[in-house]
Amino acid sequence: MLDPKSLWKAVIDEVDLSLDSAPVKAWLKQTEGVSFDGDTFVVGCEHTYTRDFLKQHSQVLLSDTLSKIAKKDLELDWKILPPKTPEITEEPLFDQAPTVQVRPASGATLYEKVSREFDLEHLNMNYTLDRYVVGPSNRVAHAAAQAIIDNPGMAYNPLFIYGGTGVGKTHLVHAIGNGLKKSDPSFRVVYFTSEQFLNDFVEYLMKRKEMMAFRKRYRSADCILVDDVQFLGGKEAIQEEFYHTFNHLYQSGKQIVLVSDRMPDDIVNLADRLVSRFKGGLMVDINAPDYETRFAIIQSKADELGIRLGASAVELIADLIKSNIREIEGALLKIKSELIARDVDHVDMQLIEDILGKREIVREPSRKLTPELILGLIIDTYGVTMKEICGRRRKKEVVIPRQLAMFMLRDELGLNYVDIGGILGGRDHSTVMHGYDQVKKRIEDGDKALQATLTGLRKELYG
Repeated sequence: MLDPKSLWKAVIDEVDLSLDSAPVKAWLKQTEGVSFDGDTFVVGCEHTYTRDFLKQHSQVLLSDTLSKIAKKDLELDWKILPPKTPEITEEPLFDQAPTVQVRPASGATLYEKVSREFDLEHLNMNYTLDRYVVGPSNRVAHAAAQAIIDNPGMAYNPLFIYGGTGVGKTHLVHAIGNGLKKSDPSFRVVYFTSEQFLNDFVEYLMKRKEMMAFRKRYRSADCILVDDVQFLGGKEAIQEEFYHTFNHLYQSGKQIVLVSDRMPDDIVNLADRLVSRFKGGLMVDINAPDYETRFAIIQSKADELGIRLGASAVELIADLIKSNIREIEGALLKIKSELIARDVDHVDMQLIEDILGKREIVREPSRKLTPELILGLIIDTYGVTMKEICGRRRKKEVVIPRQLAMFMLRDELGLNYVDIGGILGGRDHSTVMHGYDQVKKRIEDGDKALQATLTGLRKELYG
């Protein structure tokens, strides 16, 4: 008879041919054969909801198929296994693994003496590689990120990551920065958007500041992480400055990571020499997660938020939200806030439908969602004015609705931090990121007053 793992794999392969149910197939791939115990065959999985789902939907089929392949009657039993550590693949993902070299030592040049305020600029510490769910849509990008953390400046430089909205690009680029800082706390990592680069450049020009101060802000980095590179398109002056910044860092052996929603060739009015440099390293795309990856993402995010999701609830969310990880995170945050508001700890199907809507009408607002509509509702709820929301006052009665506006503009409309900052009085994207994280933390910590406000606002939006 085959060993337990091989026998169970044969069962999965056999069932896969006869099943039309994508959820069952997805859950099965998270199981493995563990052992024989007399006439009992034990199958392992990491989560009780995986076990419960498969027992409910396919226990008889699996038992019959197992007995058929084993050529004897076997009873099928289940065991919950401890979480697995990440597997190390035996073969490299790329045709040629990066050559391991020692990063050139940093000398105490003018550029290296920049103020520490630029270190670890705007990185989100929650975005790490160990919390990044890997699947077919992002496996190559994940492997490239790990290679850069292991050998910055030598492995895949520059790395150009591209893909649609909400597929995990931001998580990955922040994970690179956090990984580099963890490996070497003295490593100088600077994260910025191309729009921020432009705004800084214009500010220095208008105020007639010394341009050397602007340049050392970016050129003193050991690694730059540049988001929304497509924003450079059509801006000749800033392209010129960025070109020289890129060259300085590249020739100094510093790591460059670029993030865009499209390939370099598709960025309108981007100078040929920048296109050439962007394509000179490794280009990787991140696609929308497949069904199985969405399952894993929902499980992981729910665990992080302390949400108990049954198998059917995970299946429903994965079925409803097909292309956008940010939507998944937003849906789970809504579920978390509603659990706190209702003072319950278990998610059932009715609760999912109450929050997200039924399958055929999921997330359809009762009216067209716009920034003006969301801000108007927040202003009416808190009794503040648009001028106060967009102004610089730091009093609590203004800060709370302002941060809630940042949170809802991102979660309900999917706007990026830069766009939200522009809507709210020209704020820096790092300020918006902080405001979003503050509201998210209060949700996770169980702020019931905030939950009640959010629930009321969403009822106004979605009817």
